[in-house]
Amino acid sequence: MSQLNPHPSSSDESNLPPAVIFQHPGRVWQLALFNAWNSLQQVGQVWQPLPRILVASTADRIESVLRNRPASFTVLSTKSPHYQTWLQRLPGWRRQFPLATFCVINTSGIDLQPGLWELGVRCVIQSTWEMEILARWLAWHLRRLDESPNEWLKGLWDRLPWAQWGGKEPVSG
Repeated sequence: MSQLNPHPSSSDESNLPPAVIFQHPGRVWQLALFNAWNSLQQVGQVWQPLPRILVASTADRIESVLRNRPASFTVLSTKSPHYQTWLQRLPGWRRQFPLATFCVINTSGIDLQPGLWELGVRCVIQSTWEMEILARWLAWHLRRLDESPNEWLKGLWDRLPWAQWGGKEPVSG
């Protein structure tokens, strides 16, 4: 898997592979993701192994893990006592860690989806029964990291109408 690091540093820690960061400390959610991932593997929808799962219960710890693993898949929880803190930091995290993907476990019973989507959250689930949805977003996230920027640019160029007329190659950065 290619590692795209938008924040290069002299430390090798920032080149660590992406992880699944769970804010919710309960192992029930982690086990549900493991089972959903295995189900997707059995039907051939994912082929990669499940990335390492880390637990980071506070917003500061989440940010620390993201600094070390900037392309991680982060699962936040509305039941966390730190809910307000991560909600305020989420826009900054999205700018600081553009390769990260954020999802939310919302067991509050309040419909927060529209607001969370506005903040850039990809997926909101309410129970472990919906974990396959989150697992599919994780698979999307990992596929997105595998695609190099030049492949993405060429694919985008290919979809533009004038690519077929002029035969010009896209300008690469």
